[in-house]
Amino acid sequence: MQTFSEETIKNISEANAESEFLLKERLNAFKNFNELSLENSEVFKKYTKHESYDLPEIKIGSAEIEFELPKVADNIGIILLPIAEALGDSNFKTILEKIFNNEDKFSAFTNAFFNSGYFLYIPNNIQLKVPIIFRTKIGTPSFSKNIILGGTNSKFTVLEKIESINNESSIHSIQLDIFAEEGAKIEHVFMQDLNLNTIEFLNRVSHTQKDSNVNFHSVIFGGQRIRARTNINLEKNGAIGKNFEIIFGKESQRFDSLSTVHSKSDFTKGESHSRGLFTGKSKALIKGLVRVESGAKKSDTYLTQHGMLLSKEASADTIPCLEILEEDVLRATHSASVSPIDDDQIFYLTSHGLEESDARKLIIQGFATTLLKNIDLKEIREDISNQLEKKIGEENV
Repeated sequence: MQTFSEETIKNISEANAESEFLLKERLNAFKNFNELSLENSEVFKKYTKHESYDLPEIKIGSAEIEFELPKVADNIGIILLPIAEALGDSNFKTILEKIFNNEDKFSAFTNAFFNSGYFLYIPNNIQLKVPIIFRTKIGTPSFSKNIILGGTNSKFTVLEKIESINNESSIHSIQLDIFAEEGAKIEHVFMQDLNLNTIEFLNRVSHTQKDSNVNFHSVIFGGQRIRARTNINLEKNGAIGKNFEIIFGKESQRFDSLSTVHSKSDFTKGESHSRGLFTGKSKALIKGLVRVESGAKKSDTYLTQHGMLLSKEASADTIPCLEILEEDVLRATHSASVSPIDDDQIFYLTSHGLEESDARKLIIQGFATTLLKNIDLKEIREDISNQLEKKIGEENV
């Protein structure tokens, strides 16, 4: 068994024949992990002051990743490498120097201990009509570092599916960095269905150049405790970034989600939308932060967080925060709510001939799936909608 220590990091680095530079980055990340609190923002610290994550001694494994690339991938210059190989490739040095962002405690955690992952590069002007698909099977504790780089004016969708292959206690941690060059449009769809004995740390970050667009979508079903962080960095003028998150909680699951939109330049647009369904004794903190820096003129930002309670013992808190340091903005607003199903909606539907149970399911599914319209590819929208319908039916809500 292994503990989370410098010795473990050195063993991982040696096994991967990594450079001294990379080992140094890992050790620095571990230092940050030990020193950082669960939250950096003073606004959110009070909500997690009693929180802790007990990390057991484990044997770190590597995730089993299957992938599907378009048939033309080899002919158009798409590059897909295991992360260990990519980190040693000098062609990507500029990008790789930016991926060790250790400002978040569990981003630093993954940066210290990752033992699997991928690097995906889509060349300039390549626009794909079919998704690139990654299917990850979690059987042992795994820590993945993934990088997606979209070239100038590229356009593509990445679908990532994560699921457990057994019911054993485990940890799954993932750090994803997406780099969008000028004019690129990248869509990342994350579907997670882990067993209820697994702790998951999910960290996703976008880095956007002029007139680029990165959209995150996530649908989270499984896990015992889930800590999710999505950071949208709007770094150059005209950049767009959006986050759409659906959470379905049951039994005693606990969720801690934070979405951040950070506007650093003019004429940027950022949005984050979170919707959660909670039954059983599940609990959730759904936090959102919009920060507009001074000088980010004509920026347009919007934050929404809504939770629906499907049992008397479920609970959720939505906590929005706006930090606007620029006066000349187009929009900087938010909305948030937590409530049970609206009785008036049930009355309306039953008065038009539906059984009460069918009315409840229709309202629940409509509440969640309203975010799916933002996914470009129809087949992905339908897949997620079917999975949601199945989960709702299984819980008999």
